[in-house]
Amino acid sequence: MQKISLGGGVFFNCNSNTNYTLLPIESVVVIPLNESLRVGRGSPSFYSSIKQDGLDEPLKVYKNSKYIISGNGRYEVLTDLGATHVPVIYIERTEEMNKSFDEQNEIDLWHPDVKDALTTANMRDPVKTIGYYTLLRKWMLNKEGYSFEQPAIDFLGNKKSIETYIKQSKIAISYADFEAIEGLRFGCKIRFEGKTHHVSPRVELYDDLSNTDKNREEFTPKKARKAQLDDYKEQSGVNYPKNAEMANLFTSMDINKVLLEVQEKFLDVQNSSNGNRYDINWFNSLEPAAVSNIVHSMVVSFTTAELKNTLKKLNSNYTAEASINQSTYDIHIKNAKGNLINTLEIKTTCDSSKNGWTTKTKKGGYALFIEYNRENTHYFAALAYLENLDWKKAGPYNSNIKAEKLNERALKVYQGEIHLNNSKWVVAPKKLEQTKIALAA
Repeated sequence: MQKISLGGGVFFNCNSNTNYTLLPIESVVVIPLNESLRVGRGSPSFYSSIKQDGLDEPLKVYKNSKYIISGNGRYEVLTDLGATHVPVIYIERTEEMNKSFDEQNEIDLWHPDVKDALTTANMRDPVKTIGYYTLLRKWMLNKEGYSFEQPAIDFLGNKKSIETYIKQSKIAISYADFEAIEGLRFGCKIRFEGKTHHVSPRVELYDDLSNTDKNREEFTPKKARKAQLDDYKEQSGVNYPKNAEMANLFTSMDINKVLLEVQEKFLDVQNSSNGNRYDINWFNSLEPAAVSNIVHSMVVSFTTAELKNTLKKLNSNYTAEASINQSTYDIHIKNAKGNLINTLEIKTTCDSSKNGWTTKTKKGGYALFIEYNRENTHYFAALAYLENLDWKKAGPYNSNIKAEKLNERALKVYQGEIHLNNSKWVVAPKKLEQTKIALAA
């Protein structure tokens, strides 16, 4: 093994059998298509290796061409390290390339065989789908003049034409992934509950596809598209359907068990809140809103766990998930494919049901309504299915549901009761059947 100096303190580890040409580094350049294929892949991972141990493999270019087909990442590293020369292996042009342009002239960067050779060269560090998408859209721009900033369907007209174009380009992206990314960039239409809805673009999700911190397997174009559509359905006020299957699931829950768990953990927090250095119980000085947030979070977590147990008992392949990222609804019900099929909203209030349960966003669908007292000994809990219009305006920013409307919409009262009191509907929390002390005994 011979070490050949490339300048800048960098060496090429030359095998005696390697037939290469040493060229000034400015004699070759990165091929523009490579930028597309590297989208979402980050910087080359072999910088330290080349700096410390030297370059092991020459670059490859077609005869009579300056564009690098294999080794674009290595070239960038060599440039950064101050190398003045690069080892190059010349490769033969394909028969189809020779038919398309004279072999003495520069290659056509957009020839299919050039694209295939470049794609193959990138297999060492697999290309992300967003890279293939970017390559295809730039292919459309350079070959057909189709603007990168407009939806492909504006030029190609329909799904079948786009599928044909993708097939002819031989770029390794499916129509489903292409359509998903186009929808993130430009918006899309969906059919839901018998109506056509126009969904806005989600550029931040599109940008996330190029984020090198996102795991390739966990964050795909299809998953980004699903998040786009799920969020639209929630935020647009589109109700998930009322049906016997969901009603059976929610009414089969053991909410008394959930409330007992909340009561236990509430007391645990309260009893462990004495200061170590100060004679004070910080929990007792909390504002009601802070206490409400704690209870609400516990109810969401324990109800999600109870739903998972109930789904197992019902031999269902659905799953329940507590929502994240400030989602409109608290709990999502998903099918085996991970598609959102229904939701459960959790509304909690402390000693204030006379004013109703409030929301800043009118939310239709299934909801669990809970009232409790400050001491966390008495609870009311009921399941209802609401329409958006059931929420009535309460002040400039909020809407609410009061006992009368809840009585109309209730599917099941788990704990406490709703009754008339002097011709007015009220809810009456009741003491839980078991307390922490009884459980301990």
